Amino acid sequence: MGTGLPTADNTHEVAQRVAPESRIVYVDNDPLVLAHARAC
Repeated sequence: MGTGLPTADNTHEVAQRVAPESRIVYVDNDPLVLAHARAC
């Protein structure tokens, strides 16, 4: 499952609302997603 491009209510936001101590790791092999992540 790819991470996709960022939007409102990302996976980490939802997970941390339910369980604030949670940690989320995003993994994706889409070059466009990687370029966006590096720009942030």
